[in-house]
Amino acid sequence: MCSSDLCGQGHRGDLQHGPDRLNCSDVPAGKWIETGPVAAVSAQFTCIASMDGGEFAEQPLEAARAALYDSSYNSGFIRTDALLVIVIVTDEDDQSVWQVGPGTGELFWPGLTSSPVSDYYDAFVQLKGAAERVVIVGLHGEETDDCPAGAEDPVVANAPRLHELQSLAAPNAYWSDLCDEDFTAPLAAALDVIETSCANFPVPQ
Repeated sequence: MCSSDLCGQGHRGDLQHGPDRLNCSDVPAGKWIETGPVAAVSAQFTCIASMDGGEFAEQPLEAARAALYDSSYNSGFIRTDALLVIVIVTDEDDQSVWQVGPGTGELFWPGLTSSPVSDYYDAFVQLKGAAERVVIVGLHGEETDDCPAGAEDPVVANAPRLHELQSLAAPNAYWSDLCDEDFTAPLAAALDVIETSCANFPVPQ
Protein backbone atom coordinates (compact mmCIF):
# COMPACT_ATOMS: atom_id res chain seq x y z
CA MET A 1 0.00 0.00 0.00
CA CYS A 2 1.12 3.56 -0.62
CA SER A 3 0.66 6.60 1.63
CA SER A 4 1.51 9.72 -0.36
CA ASP A 5 0.21 11.69 -3.33
CA LEU A 6 3.12 10.26 -5.34
CA CYS A 7 1.39 6.86 -5.51
CA GLY A 8 0.92 5.57 -9.03
CA GLN A 9 -2.63 5.70 -10.37
CA GLY A 10 -3.83 7.36 -7.17
CA HIS A 11 -3.87 4.13 -5.14
CA ARG A 12 -3.35 5.90 -1.83
CA GLY A 13 -3.99 3.41 0.98
CA ASP A 14 -5.32 0.71 -1.36
CA LEU A 15 -4.09 -2.78 -0.56
CA GLN A 16 -2.04 -3.95 -3.52
CA HIS A 17 -2.70 -7.45 -4.84
CA GLY A 18 -0.89 -7.50 -8.18
CA PRO A 19 2.71 -8.47 -8.97
CA ASP A 20 5.18 -5.61 -9.20
CA ARG A 21 8.83 -6.49 -9.75
CA LEU A 22 8.35 -10.25 -9.96
CA ASN A 23 7.19 -12.04 -13.07
CA CYS A 24 4.61 -14.18 -11.28
CA SER A 25 0.99 -15.21 -11.52
CA ASP A 26 0.43 -16.28 -7.90
CA VAL A 27 -1.93 -13.44 -7.06
CA PRO A 28 -4.90 -13.74 -4.67
CA ALA A 29 -8.33 -14.32 -6.15
CA GLY A 30 -9.64 -11.31 -4.20
CA LYS A 31 -8.11 -8.07 -2.97
CA TRP A 32 -6.06 -9.79 -0.26
CA ILE A 33 -4.96 -13.27 0.79
CA GLU A 34 -7.76 -14.87 2.80
CA THR A 35 -6.97 -18.56 3.25
CA GLY A 36 -5.33 -21.56 1.65
CA PRO A 37 -2.57 -24.16 2.04
CA VAL A 38 0.68 -22.82 3.47
CA ALA A 39 2.55 -23.28 0.18
CA ALA A 40 -0.09 -21.37 -1.80
CA VAL A 41 -0.25 -18.52 0.73
CA SER A 42 3.56 -18.29 0.74
CA ALA A 43 3.70 -18.09 -3.07
CA GLN A 44 0.96 -15.44 -3.19
CA PHE A 45 2.67 -13.34 -0.51
CA THR A 46 6.03 -13.53 -2.29
CA CYS A 47 4.37 -12.47 -5.54
CA ILE A 48 2.56 -9.40 -4.20
CA ALA A 49 5.02 -8.29 -1.49
CA SER A 50 8.07 -7.75 -3.71
CA MET A 51 7.21 -4.13 -4.44
CA ASP A 52 9.41 -1.61 -6.20
CA GLY A 53 11.67 0.16 -3.70
CA GLY A 54 13.43 3.51 -3.64
CA GLU A 55 11.24 5.46 -1.19
CA PHE A 56 13.20 8.13 0.67
CA ALA A 57 10.65 9.12 3.33
CA GLU A 58 9.12 5.93 4.68
CA GLN A 59 5.68 6.39 6.25
CA PRO A 60 4.46 2.93 7.31
CA LEU A 61 2.16 4.26 10.04
CA GLU A 62 0.42 6.69 7.69
CA ALA A 63 0.18 4.00 5.02
CA ALA A 64 -1.51 1.68 7.53
CA ARG A 65 -3.85 4.42 8.74
CA ALA A 66 -4.81 5.35 5.17
CA ALA A 67 -5.45 1.70 4.30
CA LEU A 68 -7.61 1.10 7.36
CA TYR A 69 -9.49 4.41 7.44
CA ASP A 70 -9.40 6.22 4.10
CA SER A 71 -9.63 3.60 1.35
CA SER A 72 -13.12 2.45 0.34
CA TYR A 73 -11.32 -0.02 -1.93
CA ASN A 74 -10.39 -2.02 1.20
CA SER A 75 -14.00 -2.29 2.41
CA GLY A 76 -14.52 -5.63 4.16
CA PHE A 77 -10.93 -6.06 5.26
CA ILE A 78 -11.64 -5.04 8.87
CA ARG A 79 -13.79 -7.58 10.74
CA THR A 80 -15.06 -7.19 14.30
CA ASP A 81 -14.15 -10.78 15.21
CA ALA A 82 -10.59 -10.66 13.84
CA LEU A 83 -7.26 -9.63 15.34
CA LEU A 84 -5.57 -6.70 13.56
CA VAL A 85 -1.89 -7.51 13.01
CA ILE A 86 0.24 -4.74 11.53
CA VAL A 87 3.65 -5.91 10.25
CA ILE A 88 6.22 -3.21 9.50
CA VAL A 89 9.38 -4.09 7.55
CA THR A 90 11.67 -1.13 6.84
CA ASP A 91 15.34 -0.15 6.94
CA GLU A 92 14.55 3.38 8.16
CA ASP A 93 12.53 4.96 10.94
CA ASP A 94 8.91 6.00 10.39
CA GLN A 95 8.46 9.56 9.05
CA SER A 96 4.67 9.64 8.89
CA VAL A 97 2.64 12.81 8.54
CA TRP A 98 -1.02 12.48 9.53
CA GLN A 99 -3.47 12.56 6.60
CA VAL A 100 -1.10 13.93 4.00
CA GLY A 101 -3.10 15.00 0.98
CA PRO A 102 -2.73 15.26 -2.82
CA GLY A 103 -0.82 18.26 -4.07
CA THR A 104 0.75 19.17 -0.75
CA GLY A 105 4.28 18.17 -1.71
CA GLU A 106 4.54 16.89 1.87
CA LEU A 107 7.67 14.85 1.22
CA PHE A 108 9.66 17.92 0.21
CA TRP A 109 8.87 20.39 3.01
CA PRO A 110 12.06 21.60 4.75
CA GLY A 111 12.06 20.68 8.42
CA LEU A 112 8.90 18.59 8.16
CA THR A 113 7.84 17.25 11.59
CA SER A 114 6.36 13.77 11.81
CA SER A 115 3.04 13.27 13.57
CA PRO A 116 2.99 11.69 17.08
CA VAL A 117 3.30 7.91 17.09
CA SER A 118 0.64 7.74 19.81
CA ASP A 119 -1.92 9.29 17.44
CA TYR A 120 -1.49 6.38 15.05
CA TYR A 121 -1.57 3.72 17.75
CA ASP A 122 -4.69 5.26 19.29
CA ALA A 123 -6.34 5.24 15.85
CA PHE A 124 -5.62 1.53 15.40
CA VAL A 125 -7.00 0.74 18.85
CA GLN A 126 -10.07 2.90 18.29
CA LEU A 127 -10.75 1.06 15.04
CA LYS A 128 -10.73 -2.31 16.82
CA GLY A 129 -12.32 -1.14 20.07
CA ALA A 130 -9.65 -2.56 22.41
CA ALA A 131 -5.86 -2.63 22.65
CA GLU A 132 -5.99 -6.42 23.03
CA ARG A 133 -7.27 -6.68 19.45
CA VAL A 134 -4.18 -5.02 17.93
CA VAL A 135 -0.73 -6.60 17.43
CA ILE A 136 2.34 -4.79 16.11
CA VAL A 137 5.18 -6.80 14.53
CA GLY A 138 8.31 -4.91 13.51
CA LEU A 139 11.36 -5.92 11.49
CA HIS A 140 13.50 -2.79 11.53
CA GLY A 141 16.52 -1.16 13.14
CA GLU A 142 17.44 -0.75 16.78
CA GLU A 143 16.15 2.11 18.88
CA THR A 144 19.31 4.23 19.03
CA ASP A 145 22.06 2.56 16.95
CA ASP A 146 22.53 1.88 13.26
CA CYS A 147 23.69 -1.54 12.10
CA PRO A 148 27.21 -2.35 13.30
CA ALA A 149 30.09 -2.63 10.86
CA GLY A 150 30.11 -6.00 9.16
CA ALA A 151 26.37 -6.55 9.47
CA GLU A 152 24.52 -8.25 6.63
CA ASP A 153 22.71 -4.99 5.84
CA PRO A 154 24.79 -2.03 7.14
CA VAL A 155 22.36 0.61 5.84
CA VAL A 156 19.59 -0.12 8.37
CA ALA A 157 19.01 3.05 10.41
CA ASN A 158 17.94 3.30 14.03
CA ALA A 159 14.18 3.56 14.52
CA PRO A 160 13.14 5.29 17.77
CA ARG A 161 9.60 6.06 16.54
CA LEU A 162 8.92 2.44 15.64
CA HIS A 163 10.28 1.32 19.02
CA GLU A 164 7.91 3.79 20.64
CA LEU A 165 5.10 2.04 18.78
CA GLN A 166 6.34 -1.29 20.14
CA SER A 167 6.23 0.10 23.69
CA LEU A 168 2.68 1.37 23.24
CA ALA A 169 1.49 -1.98 21.90
CA ALA A 170 3.25 -4.19 24.48
CA PRO A 171 2.69 -6.97 25.36
CA ASN A 172 0.93 -7.41 21.98
CA ALA A 173 4.11 -6.53 20.13
CA TYR A 174 7.21 -8.17 18.71
CA TRP A 175 10.41 -6.68 17.27
CA SER A 176 13.40 -8.21 15.50
CA ASP A 177 16.54 -6.46 14.29
CA LEU A 178 16.57 -6.11 10.51
CA CYS A 179 20.38 -6.00 10.65
CA ASP A 180 20.42 -9.77 11.23
CA GLU A 181 18.66 -10.56 7.93
CA ASP A 182 17.64 -14.03 9.12
CA PHE A 183 13.93 -13.84 9.78
CA THR A 184 13.08 -17.53 10.26
CA ALA A 185 13.33 -17.60 14.06
CA PRO A 186 12.00 -14.04 14.54
CA LEU A 187 8.88 -14.71 12.47
CA ALA A 188 8.25 -17.91 14.41
CA ALA A 189 8.52 -15.92 17.64
CA ALA A 190 6.19 -13.25 16.23
CA LEU A 191 3.67 -15.98 15.44
CA ASP A 192 3.76 -17.02 19.09
CA VAL A 193 2.82 -13.45 20.10
CA ILE A 194 -0.01 -13.43 17.55
CA GLU A 195 -1.34 -16.81 18.71
CA THR A 196 -1.29 -15.65 22.34
CA SER A 197 -3.17 -12.50 21.36
CA CYS A 198 -5.72 -14.59 19.49
CA ALA A 199 -6.23 -16.77 22.56
CA ASN A 200 -6.84 -13.64 24.67
CA PHE A 201 -8.97 -11.87 22.06
CA PRO A 202 -11.88 -10.07 23.74
CA VAL A 203 -15.07 -11.13 21.98
CA PRO A 204 -17.09 -8.10 20.75
CA GLN A 205 -20.34 -7.67 22.67
